Amino acid sequence: MRKKGYMVFILVAVLTILVPFQAIARQYVAEQYGVGLDLPDEYVVITRDNTDDNIEIIEAIGHSQESLENFMNKNDVYAIGVAQGNTRQIQLKCIKTEFSSEVDSLSNLGEQNISEIGYRLFGSEFKILKQGETVYYVNEFATENYSGVDYVTIKNGVLCTVVCYGCNSAQQQQILENVIFKEKSKVSVASSSTVFEIIIISLLILAVSVAVLFIIFSFISDWRKKRDENIVSKYIKIKRRKF
Repeated sequence: MRKKGYMVFILVAVLTILVPFQAIARQYVAEQYGVGLDLPDEYVVITRDNTDDNIEIIEAIGHSQESLENFMNKNDVYAIGVAQGNTRQIQLKCIKTEFSSEVDSLSNLGEQNISEIGYRLFGSEFKILKQGETVYYVNEFATENYSGVDYVTIKNGVLCTVVCYGCNSAQQQQILENVIFKEKSKVSVASSSTVFEIIIISLLILAVSVAVLFIIFSFISDWRKKRDENIVSKYIKIKRRKF
């Protein structure tokens, strides 16, 4: 019984450790740019790396796998989040240009320079929003079929655009709060970090599986032992019966 108690404790500990790794698994980061999204569970997220796993949702939004991959490559889209039957959609676009490298980060510039860059990018139709340490240009747009908002920033030398379709202001705010910007020093080691996380998660899952199997077999073994003891006990009682 003591061994089973130890195994139950280990199982609970491993499951507790897995919780933060599950949160990491919901983060979609373009490692070469150090930019990503941490979207709520209601979103199905398609990235350049997982189109093979999302054929059904890709077809539901009117694309084939090939056409969506071409669209994402042509428009510098790394991730597309789809929610509620595609009534809401989030797109993350990333590109590094000579201009964005020169600017480095909008947050390092004065208001006049930020405005001048905004006019250069959008003309006269834009607003400026400060979200934490990140400065965004806000550009609303509408067509006959849909409307949305572009949130554009330059940070760590990367031109990043978060496009929100069909989202109200509260939902847009939630998305902006969960945009991920990795520090420059961490971008180069991001890939190895991701591999390390995958290895750790795999080992933890293996440990959980072993613990569960051990507990199951222990209970089965105890049940068989108790059953055999009952049979022997019953047999002894029968042998001692007085006629």
